[in-house]
Amino acid sequence: MRSRIQSIKLKTGQIVHVLREDELHPEISGNKWRKLKYNVIKAQEVGYERLLTFGGAFSNHIAATAAAGKEYGLKTTGVIRGEYDPGNPTLQFALKCGMELDFVSRSTYKERGSKAFTAALQEKHGSFFEIPEGGANFYGIAGCMEIPRTLNVSYDYAVLACGTGSTLAGIVAGNRGEIRKEVVGIPVLKTSDGLRSDIEKQLWKIFVDDDLVREYTNRFITVNDFHFGGYAKFTPELVNFINRCRAEYDLPLDLVYTGKAFYALMKLLENDYFGSDSKILFIHTGGLQGNEGMRYLHGVGV
Repeated sequence: MRSRIQSIKLKTGQIVHVLREDELHPEISGNKWRKLKYNVIKAQEVGYERLLTFGGAFSNHIAATAAAGKEYGLKTTGVIRGEYDPGNPTLQFALKCGMELDFVSRSTYKERGSKAFTAALQEKHGSFFEIPEGGANFYGIAGCMEIPRTLNVSYDYAVLACGTGSTLAGIVAGNRGEIRKEVVGIPVLKTSDGLRSDIEKQLWKIFVDDDLVREYTNRFITVNDFHFGGYAKFTPELVNFINRCRAEYDLPLDLVYTGKAFYALMKLLENDYFGSDSKILFIHTGGLQGNEGMRYLHGVGV
C-alpha cells in the first residue's frame, strides 16, 4: 500500500515532503496499520481467533487493534494499565469495536511478558495471539520495513517521531543498500540515550547478527531535545504550532507524537541542520485519534 506524498513549501523556500501514513486507513492508520498487518496475518495463519495486546488508557495501539479485530473478524482483548473511565474516548471506541477490556494495576502491568502473567491471562481469556505494547515485535517491525520500499520520492533524511523505536528500526532495516539515507528519530519521551539501546534490540529481531546490527545502528540518529517535558506533555507553544500547521499547510498533527516531531524538524531546518541542498522526508506516523484524549483530559483545541 502506497501513502500519499504531500509537498509543503515553507516560507524560507525549502520544500519538505510529508509521507501521509495517517491516511492509510480511517481507524488503523500510520505505523499502527504497518505494525498490525503481519501480526494479523500470522494470527490468522496459525488459527487464532483472538488478539490480545497491552496499552495505556489513551493508547493509539489499543484503538487500532480494536479496529483491526472488527475489520478482520477477530476477537480482541486489551489489557489496560489503570482504571476504567467511562468518558475516555479511546476506550469507548475500543468497546464499540467489540474489544474486551481487562484493567490491571500499574504494578501488575509491569509483569506483562512473565510466564505467570501470561498463564493468568490464558486462564481468564482462553487462547490468544499476543501482540506486545505498541506492536513492537518482529511482525510489527517487518511491516514498518515496507515504508521506505513504497516511496516514489527521493530523500536524504527521513524524520519521524519515536515511541518504542520499532517504527524507526523497521525503516532503517528497510533501507537496505541505501547508506546515504539517514533516519532521524525524535523521541517523544525523556530518555537518557535517545532510545538507541531499545532500537538496537529491535534491529536484533530482524538481523540476529552483531555486524549487521552494528552497521544499521550507524544509519540513524536521535535528536532528544523536543519531548516538551516527557510523554504526552505539551506547552501552549506546541498547541499553537500544531494549529498553525493545519491552517497554513493543511497538515493535521497530534500533541503526543507527530506534532513534536514536525516542530523539531522545523527547528532543525531553521538551524541548517541538514544542509541547504538536502531532500527532507517527514514520515507522518498517524496517531491523530490521540487528540480526542488530549481534549478530554486537558481541553486543548487541536
